[in-house]
Amino acid sequence: MATLYVSILKKKIIIIANNSWNLYNFRLELINALVKDFDILICCEKDSYSKYLEKYNFSINDLKIKSSKYNFLIDIFNILKLLKIIFYYKPTHILSFTIKPNLYANLLNLFFNFKVVSNVTGLGSVYLSKNIVNKIIFSLNKFLLRRSYHVFFQNSSDQKVIFGDEKIFINSSVIAGSGINLSYFHFNKVSKINNYFLFIGRIIVDKGFVEFVEAIKKIKFYHKLEINFKVAGKLDFNNPSKICKVDFENWQKLNLFEYLGYVENNVEIINNSLCVILPSYREGLSRVLLESMALARPIITTNVPGCKELIENNQNGLLVAPKNAEDLANKIIQLNSLPLKKKIDMGLNSRKIVQKYDIKKVISQYKSIINQ
Repeated sequence: MATLYVSILKKKIIIIANNSWNLYNFRLELINALVKDFDILICCEKDSYSKYLEKYNFSINDLKIKSSKYNFLIDIFNILKLLKIIFYYKPTHILSFTIKPNLYANLLNLFFNFKVVSNVTGLGSVYLSKNIVNKIIFSLNKFLLRRSYHVFFQNSSDQKVIFGDEKIFINSSVIAGSGINLSYFHFNKVSKINNYFLFIGRIIVDKGFVEFVEAIKKIKFYHKLEINFKVAGKLDFNNPSKICKVDFENWQKLNLFEYLGYVENNVEIINNSLCVILPSYREGLSRVLLESMALARPIITTNVPGCKELIENNQNGLLVAPKNAEDLANKIIQLNSLPLKKKIDMGLNSRKIVQKYDIKKVISQYKSIINQ
């Protein structure tokens, strides 16, 4: 276990998340802002990104959190480890992100006197897949979230699913996703050399990847159009929503798209794209779309929670019916055929809309709740 040295003068906060990758990519600026005023201890699964967090002198306690799997023996081990950490550290607050950390924090809150600030970053496969285990986990999550001091949602639809009309009695609010650093993501308007549509994300069914591929087939084989597509992301074969490896290899053999693999920094591939596509079934608030909008790209995405909030239809992008490959193909063709000036204007509108999701607003919301 990492050393639990803390100041006696500051509030003490434990941050629980799935892994270091998640914290480094989505929460680093928030943690750096909080550490100025609070003592911070991180509990998450260590991975190749842990060394980057440790460069900031953050103390990390390793948990074996498998976000897409439920092994109750491992979950019990994690809870017992957190129990010991909390006993010695005596936090005033726990900040938790995603379903399992939210469950852990609010379950332990039954035995300790600390304030849990939960962040529902999306309902994910636990909500989309209706098997019996997921139904139990989802119901338990809804019940335990009521123990939170405050619950942040990334869209109002998720807030309504969890609390319904009861939300007026629950300390909850909608936050600007994970926020976006607008000083880092400098906008770079679309030009005539940008000639490909880009999918970025985990390559799983729930991200709409099957519909994406079927749309490309319609464009290339039925409409006979030469439109270029690139794909960046991890093939997640352990996910309940996994894509069949053989299917993916066959799609590559058909030259439907160029597969870039997992790309650590998306800025260059977004800047070189014409448009970013995310046909997801549901999101919290898509980070990929926030980044793409900050870089002034038109968007094609589904009319579902976590995506639709970012789009003013025909102004900065086009909305597609979920799980509808034909509609997706038509919207790709429609955007591709627009004059360059209209594509540029749509990208600039993306940049204007994304201003409301500035990371500074997210940090301010967290500090406001913690300091209450």
